[in-house]
Amino acid sequence: MKFKAKKNPFYVIFITLFIIIFFISLFFQNKNSIFFTLMMVLNVVNLASFYFSHYNVTESSLVVKYGFILRTEIPFEDIRHITYSGKTLRSEKWTRQQLEIHYNLFDSVTTFVPKEEEKFISLLKENCPHMKVLNMPANK
Repeated sequence: MKFKAKKNPFYVIFITLFIIIFFISLFFQNKNSIFFTLMMVLNVVNLASFYFSHYNVTESSLVVKYGFILRTEIPFEDIRHITYSGKTLRSEKWTRQQLEIHYNLFDSVTTFVPKEEEKFISLLKENCPHMKVLNMPANK
């Protein structure tokens, strides 16, 4: 089952504005300046991470895909606990929070909160009953 990331519209608008500003500034820079080009590329990668990020729960593992390149597969038996980090917001549709998934002995992945958060957590608990959810937000 696939779970997409919650998107904060302020971040998306902010990054999109930067991309537009840097794209326009490409036409006004001198030939030796690479700063605006690099900044635009970094912002495009950052914006793409919002749209290409998701969790995929398979029969035996949790697959975390973040952006274009980063992909982590975590077997259910290795997941120890999940912690929340970041600030909670009043909206159900977007957030500034992150999930930190701890697995193996010392490994962890800090990623986004899925749109269907409660369904995601219950599906994980169903597949790995030994997993604990620590510091659950108060508004859940």
